[in-house]
Amino acid sequence: MIYGWGEREALWDYNESTQVVLRYQSVHIMWVLWLAYHIVYEWSYPTPQGYMTRPVTPEEMQQYRVKEHLKINWWKHYSLWVFLGALAVTIAVLAATGVLT
Repeated sequence: MIYGWGEREALWDYNESTQVVLRYQSVHIMWVLWLAYHIVYEWSYPTPQGYMTRPVTPEEMQQYRVKEHLKINWWKHYSLWVFLGALAVTIAVLAATGVLT
């Protein structure tokens, strides 16, 4: 498979009964170039009916330092944009020097 997409998640066990869940959508090309988007942080609590989730507020993000414990690697977050930018710069340089004419 040359490309793929889907939803991924990562967990951080805040304490014995509470987790923080990082959910995001991703697109990849050959599992090398990635783009992560629609990033959501949620608290997850067990209840008798199953797990309940609620969004992590910006204040809680700072107070509990959630991004220090749970974050997406920069390569998986931006590598597809880096590749496309480098490709655009290369094409522009080749066009400006007359190689592509």
